[in-house]
Amino acid sequence: MIGAESDSYAKPVDGTVVDPSSSPATDYTEKIVERYRFVVDLDQDGDKDLILSDGIHLFGNAGGPFHIWINEGGQYKDIGVIFAHPFAVSLEHYNGRNKLWLYQRGGGGTGMLGYVVIHEDRLLEPQLIEIHPGDSGTEMSQQLYNSIFEGPNRLTVEKSTSTDKTITWEPYTVWDIPQVTE
Repeated sequence: MIGAESDSYAKPVDGTVVDPSSSPATDYTEKIVERYRFVVDLDQDGDKDLILSDGIHLFGNAGGPFHIWINEGGQYKDIGVIFAHPFAVSLEHYNGRNKLWLYQRGGGGTGMLGYVVIHEDRLLEPQLIEIHPGDSGTEMSQQLYNSIFEGPNRLTVEKSTSTDKTITWEPYTVWDIPQVTE
């Protein structure tokens, strides 16, 4: 899904929009849907950029689609789409490069670990490897996963709460997920 262009936001000719997370989103039936977002400087220019999901109803155990929005003086440009789990996204700035680390759960103790580089307002091809973290996986794979997603570079996800005209964003943790009780 890297490099896909969003068509869910009205864009002027230059391809930019005002903050795409500032108003509620709807699905194809015009029902309001909640979303995830990360607010972070992705390109080291001092402006807060956005990693903004489509509706969370599209997410499964592996994660879902997020649009990468680069802030250019208060206008946001959609530079592509990544597929990620909202609790497994980290950012690494190194030597002028900006790597967005992701994990895509495959199920059964397997998944894809890797990164995509944000370079000159575009996404480069993702670099992914299969790993086997979790209870049925390997110690080495779990250490790789932990070294990336349990440190200070892990991004804090926010979840929207929307009404017809307003939207609020709050930090979201795994503990906020409703638990099934019998």
